[in-house]
Amino acid sequence: MQGYKDIERVFKDMDEINTTNRQRWNALADANVEWSQPRLEHTLEEARRQIGRHGILTDVAGKRVLCLASGGGQDSVSFGLLGADVTVLDLSDVQLARDQQAAAHHGLQISTCQGDMRDLSSFPDAAFDIVWQVYSLNFVPAVEPVFRGVGRVLKPGGIYFVQFANPFVQAVDNEAWDGHAYPLINPYLDGEDITRYFPGWDVPQPDGTKLTLPSPHEFRHTLGTVLNTLLGCGFTFLGLWEWMLPDPTPQPGSWPHFIQVAPPWFDSFWRRDGTINPGEKRLMEHPTTKEQVIDRIHAERKNLDEKIDGLSPVEMTTPGALGHWSVKDLLAHLVDWERRFAGWYEAGLRCELPHLPEEGFDWEQLPALNQQGYERHKDRPLQDVLANYLASHQQILALVDCMTEEEIFEVGRYAWTGENSSMAPYLAANTYSHYRWAAEELRLDRIRQPHARGQ
Repeated sequence: MQGYKDIERVFKDMDEINTTNRQRWNALADANVEWSQPRLEHTLEEARRQIGRHGILTDVAGKRVLCLASGGGQDSVSFGLLGADVTVLDLSDVQLARDQQAAAHHGLQISTCQGDMRDLSSFPDAAFDIVWQVYSLNFVPAVEPVFRGVGRVLKPGGIYFVQFANPFVQAVDNEAWDGHAYPLINPYLDGEDITRYFPGWDVPQPDGTKLTLPSPHEFRHTLGTVLNTLLGCGFTFLGLWEWMLPDPTPQPGSWPHFIQVAPPWFDSFWRRDGTINPGEKRLMEHPTTKEQVIDRIHAERKNLDEKIDGLSPVEMTTPGALGHWSVKDLLAHLVDWERRFAGWYEAGLRCELPHLPEEGFDWEQLPALNQQGYERHKDRPLQDVLANYLASHQQILALVDCMTEEEIFEVGRYAWTGENSSMAPYLAANTYSHYRWAAEELRLDRIRQPHARGQ
């Protein structure tokens, strides 16, 4: 079962991924990695080919463009030369400096903003005609925050280009050629941090040597997760293309040969259709007041409760509603995380630093932690689990009701959230975001038993 990672990784200390990847991308850019080499000799014709790939974007003059997590002085130059109004948001300060360097070289004016692709709150609704995101989506553990943010800042009818890893071969090593094939041996896991397979990047240097630097966190997103989440966020699919470089005589075991066998990533274009309805807009926006948090908790919990309302005891305990879990198992899982969050909060009030997510477990061990919870609850009576499900929710509501706005939203207030984060994303991930994930992922068609009513 992998779906829960998309939500629960939201409250993995976002700052750990943010901080680590920022540091590592700055180091890679300082080492002049391929994607950090500004296009100082870029021509207008080259810009047209770069932006006009696949025939989707033909005239971008005057368009408001967000190059999302796409710093390095490359794509921003292409858009700038073609007359677009360009803003670049990137995690890496050095990458953004390369954008400004390239813009100054070409006599262009662009805006740069240091930030995380998962948080576009610095931009107003419908701020851009085009959002352009080259390979970067896989450097965050969950795609939904990115897509919802893009959907909010992109105007109706706007175009979203997003490039992402081919998940089927993302953890295959092109140097593992055995004389016949590239072995495909690692499990196909959504949300998996694949950095453990490739802990270092080799960056060629001018003297012919290679500098090995630590890899940024990089995650696998299954094809179903990417496409279905985009569709669920209100985008219309325009096309998908495999990225390949033709080479008639590649040497087996080399990168040129590998990409003929297994394209490493996809280009995709999407259109944001229609206006954003109030309900959809509400889901895209992060609450900014305590009242909004409480309203969201009530709304998402009500949606989940309505989805499971009327299920018989047999259906509630039948495996398969979510992976091998039953609805009962899922409700016990939600309770575990509500109580875990309450424990973190209460420890913070005592000026203690709790081990997150739980003593004996790190965030990379979420599957094991959730499996432990499943084993602990799987044989409990349904009525006990339901009683805890109701009681825990009331306790969470009472807890939030007693919180101040500052406790929820003040950055760095508690040591356990990290100095660059507030408690808000942790609260969200253990309550309304978790409820929404549960409601969306439940497959009740797998457990419906027409003759089980009333048992």
